[in-house]
Amino acid sequence: MKKPRISPDRIDRRYGDTAGESLDDWVVEVSALSQHFVSGFEDRFGYPPDENGVKPATVEVDGLRVKMRDAGFPQELTDFFTSVEEVSLPDVNNGYFVHGPELVLAGVGGEQPTQVTGTVVDDIVVFGSDGVARCSR
Repeated sequence: MKKPRISPDRIDRRYGDTAGESLDDWVVEVSALSQHFVSGFEDRFGYPPDENGVKPATVEVDGLRVKMRDAGFPQELTDFFTSVEEVSLPDVNNGYFVHGPELVLAGVGGEQPTQVTGTVVDDIVVFGSDGVARCSR
C-alpha cells in the first residue's frame, strides 16, 4: 500500500504565508486542508482514511491555563491549547499527532520523558508524536 505524502512547499505556494494569522485561523485552515486531503483518499491509496483533522479546544480555558502554568508549561504551548484540543493526522506520512492537554499534563507527571541529557541538559514537554511506534524506556 502506498502511504500518502504532502509536500510542505506545495502547501506554502497554494496557501501563502500565514504569518500574523491567529491560531483560530490556523485551526480553520488546517481543518479545511485535512478535508481536502482525505477527499478521494480511498480511491488513491486502496484503504479508507482514518479521522484526520484539528479538534478545536472544548475544555474550560482558565482552569487549563492554571494547571499548565503550575506544571511549568511554556506560555506558547498554553496559548496553543486554549484554541486547539488536539491534532490527528494519522494518514499523513507516518502520522502526526498533537496530544490533548490532559495527556500532555499526564506526561509531565511522569508518563513521558521530561528531560533531555547529552550535550545539553534541559527540561522538555512531550506534546505530540509522529505515529511511529517506539519504546520510550
